[in-house]
Amino acid sequence: MTEVAPVAMMDICNSVRKNGSVGRPTCHVDVKIIDDVVILGADDKIWGTIVKAVVVLNSDHNLLVVEDIRAFCEGRLAHYKIPKIIEVVTNIPRNAMGKVLKYSLC
Repeated sequence: MTEVAPVAMMDICNSVRKNGSVGRPTCHVDVKIIDDVVILGADDKIWGTIVKAVVVLNSDHNLLVVEDIRAFCEGRLAHYKIPKIIEVVTNIPRNAMGKVLKYSLC
């Protein structure tokens, strides 16, 4: 039996979030079980900004839970790149050009 990975990280970084005193890139995520995902920064009192993932699950895999996503990331990403907040939503808001409306997700 082969294990299906829920996410596969790609190296396409489009913005940088400040985490503590170090700038951390937010990267594009290619997904298999997840239909859509946005990685962005969320305000934090201690670190300044932490990593937040907003996820739309595939209708065939709606039993995937937040702990499964975090467990998958723990073995593959550095601890500071693992999303501290994972929010599951039904859809991600986009404008007419298809760009994510990040301000509505924060």
